[in-house]
Amino acid sequence: MSQQDITLTCFENIIGLSRTTCECYENNLYNESKSDLYLDELQGLELSSLKTLEGCEDSDNIWTIMDKARNNAILGVVNDITGELTKKHRVKRQPYIGAIGRKKFTADISTTQTYLGCRWYCADIVSGNLKIKKIHTAFNSTGVVTLYIYNNCNELLHTLQLQTEANKVKENILLSEINLPAHNKFVDNVEYYFVYQYDANMKPKNIDIDCSSCSGFNYTFNTCKPYFWSQTNKKKGWANFIMVGGWSGDDLVSFDSGSTTAGGYMNGLLFEVEFGCKLQEVICKDSLDFDNNVMAITLAFLVRYKAGEYLLTDLIMSNKLNRETMINTETANGLIGFYQTKYKEYIDVIMKQIDIKATDCFECVDFIQMTKRGIFA
Repeated sequence: MSQQDITLTCFENIIGLSRTTCECYENNLYNESKSDLYLDELQGLELSSLKTLEGCEDSDNIWTIMDKARNNAILGVVNDITGELTKKHRVKRQPYIGAIGRKKFTADISTTQTYLGCRWYCADIVSGNLKIKKIHTAFNSTGVVTLYIYNNCNELLHTLQLQTEANKVKENILLSEINLPAHNKFVDNVEYYFVYQYDANMKPKNIDIDCSSCSGFNYTFNTCKPYFWSQTNKKKGWANFIMVGGWSGDDLVSFDSGSTTAGGYMNGLLFEVEFGCKLQEVICKDSLDFDNNVMAITLAFLVRYKAGEYLLTDLIMSNKLNRETMINTETANGLIGFYQTKYKEYIDVIMKQIDIKATDCFECVDFIQMTKRGIFA
């Protein structure tokens, strides 16, 4: 489950490793904890002797093992919660991985306007994410095209240099994948414009969006009646997230003009994309409020119990640390079981606190649909 590349900014320093500063590392942040919870203070752990261990240069010293346990615990917590959510809820829109546009053209495009490009009109999906992995170009000359990506708040988001190859489709692998949110609180529907300056010596090809007569679905761009409103009869999964059309204009400051239509050609641009929802944002987005939000401190306890489980497991498996600390395997396994039990209790607590309406990623499974299909369908 990629969850559109889990972002864990809000989990940064959710728990600390120890109130004691580790002198082995410069700019050490192991003693920072936003929740005021620390891993080495977890019930049953006796890490005071471990802190006296030498050998900070070793890859299996206690600090690096604790840090790894915390990081893996965060990933485990996020995946366990989203897994629990999917037992009673389903994802509203299935993720889409594929292409937008067809590698087929018959002629060059000419225009009297200064700029050409593509327009994306997005379904308003809180926590929706539009990832662009590659952009292909189709022009009649070999060279370089400068592509600008704007939104309909007239903000320049990205500038790219794309290679072209005469009368062929040229693949451009992006050095860094571009992520565009499908929601913007300042507009009803966020739009993205992929534009370049038209050059009569480098004309784009008339690549179209889709073969409507082949797919049986009309991909006509109309903001008054977006086709992503209806999630049926579409063979192109990207159409659940956006409408796509050609764009042309004489300036780069009028992207909020409110035009309701767009052309049927993509003006020489094709996209390889991954569309989906950041499911983990139902848990948190940018930060956690440990002073006023009960769910925040519950998450911190979850991370600490899970990290304790991982830590003791690693210590048992590490011959060096086990030999130096004389860890009692039977006692450690008992503690691991205790942490797992407490973890399950806190998972049950947090599932009652989560508001799935905080994002547009989930919807409740229809009870009537479940009864029609059967519980083992």
